[in-house]
Amino acid sequence: MVYSLSGGDWICGWEADKLEVCSLSVCQVKNQTYLVGTVDDMGIARLFYFSEDNLHFVKAINETEDIIKRTVCITFKLSHGGDYVGVLLEGSGECWLEVYKLPKDSWLKELDHAHTTMLSTPLSTESAGMHLSEPKIAQPVLLMKIKPPKPITGSTFKSVQEAVQKSDDSSVFGTGQNHNISSHQWEQQEAIFMDMYEKYFSIDMPKIPEGEKSRHTMFHILQPNKILHNDTETMQSALPNAISVHWSGCHNFFIYPLAKSLKDKADVDPKADIVWPCAAPIKFSAVSSCTSYLALSLENETLAVWDMKYSGFLLAVVALPEGRHIGS
Repeated sequence: MVYSLSGGDWICGWEADKLEVCSLSVCQVKNQTYLVGTVDDMGIARLFYFSEDNLHFVKAINETEDIIKRTVCITFKLSHGGDYVGVLLEGSGECWLEVYKLPKDSWLKELDHAHTTMLSTPLSTESAGMHLSEPKIAQPVLLMKIKPPKPITGSTFKSVQEAVQKSDDSSVFGTGQNHNISSHQWEQQEAIFMDMYEKYFSIDMPKIPEGEKSRHTMFHILQPNKILHNDTETMQSALPNAISVHWSGCHNFFIYPLAKSLKDKADVDPKADIVWPCAAPIKFSAVSSCTSYLALSLENETLAVWDMKYSGFLLAVVALPEGRHIGS
């Protein structure tokens, strides 16, 4: 439902039987034109735009008739200005992030054309009771599908010769011993580490409430910053140019560029431009509304704040007192 902020009057709405909207993501595109993203109680993400006191349905991102292929939207986030949208999906025991480019310029032209047609069409007795047809809506374009990083495991090669034979590139393996690390060696290394530092793990730490944990990942759509670019022209642009992602239980903070033509095919499992390693797995992250500052919360209850816009440097590191934890 859309209401007037000044008088509280109902303006327009969209309704569907047996569905309840659980979350909203809204951004202003131009004057009185807004993009609206919704997620309902069935985990279906839908995209609308609101203009001229009308709410237009654009697309259901993950709706499907086949219940076996059904996915659930965990997070739906629009970029500032409405150029991109990120949708975190879950299904069949897996999760992934889909990033869409929104053809908002095309939508604005279609809206202007529809509004001009409405104003120029004289109202007759026959047309007075008729509704104008919905403007033709260009569909969002899938740019990339980002999957969680694969877990680090030991080598399956039984010998150096086998590794050399199955190598896909021109890398050279040494001819000595222990150049390939087996899963058994990883287990030995972990056992030695736990034995050396066992006394530090014996402290009873408070358990974090299950509901406060990051379920899968957190992502942020970023504007140009010092981490990605140094040229003045790019830095002054207000158009988002990257998306940052971190996955549950992972030490790394990934940044992917968004500069991709709409004519290109969607990039499935792309490589990150920047991989930002941290000292412990990342629990939570937050980006300021201007995307200038980034805060990372780690599982060792440390909070790090970075200046992404101007210097690219670390501003502060705060370690919480013993017995305290970061909830969000």
